[in-house]
Amino acid sequence: MKKALISLLVIVIAVLGDDQIAVATDTGLEDSVVICSNQDNRRIVTLDYLVPGNRVPCRVIYEKPTEKPGFSKILWSAENKVGYCEQKMDDFIHKKLEGKWGWQCSSREQSMVWQIPERRDQVKTWYVILGGFPQTQEGLNSGLQLRDQFRSDIWTQDDFSVGESDFYPELTDGLYVVMKGPFQNQIDAENWAKTDAVREIVSNASVQQIVPKKGL
Repeated sequence: MKKALISLLVIVIAVLGDDQIAVATDTGLEDSVVICSNQDNRRIVTLDYLVPGNRVPCRVIYEKPTEKPGFSKILWSAENKVGYCEQKMDDFIHKKLEGKWGWQCSSREQSMVWQIPERRDQVKTWYVILGGFPQTQEGLNSGLQLRDQFRSDIWTQDDFSVGESDFYPELTDGLYVVMKGPFQNQIDAENWAKTDAVREIVSNASVQQIVPKKGL
C-alpha cells in the first residue's frame, strides 16, 4: 500500500524490427532514474523511495527493457540505513556499468525523452561463443587456455578473444566467455559454427574484451 502514495510512471515503448524505440520516464520528485545505453541496448536503474519525503526505506531496481522485457531485479534495499541505496546505486552505475562494462548513462533530468536511432542504421555484428567460465582468476585462466587452443589450431587467430558476458542476454550474466568474431553477417557466423565447438551465436553484441596481464 505504500507504493500507492508515490507517483510512479515508467513508460517503455519498444517496437521490434526497423522501428524506433522511445523511452520516457517520470517518477515524481522522490525517485531517481538513470538510463544507460550500449549500442541499441538499454538498462534502467531506479532509486525507489518507498515513503514520500523520506530516504528510507528504499531500494535499487535494475531493468533490461530491450534485452529482457519485463525483467526487474531489486539489487539492494535498506530499511533504516540512510544513504545506503544512494551509495550502492552510484557505485553500480559509475564503477560497473560505465567504468567496467562501457555503458553510457544519463539521469532522467538530463533526458526525459530518449530517441534511439532506427535499427536499420546501426551496424550489426555476430559473435560465436565457444565457452563460458566463472568470473574468477581460475575461470579467466581457463578461458585464456581455451582461446589459445583455438588460436593454435586455426589460422585466423586474431578473431579469438576473451570477454565478459554481461551484454549477452542468451547467456548467464557474470561469465568470462571465449568468443570468435565479429562476423559481419549471420550466415558467416552460422557457417563457422558448424565446427560443433559452439555454445551460442549472439547478435549486436557489445564486447568488453579482457586484456590479460603479462604472464597470464
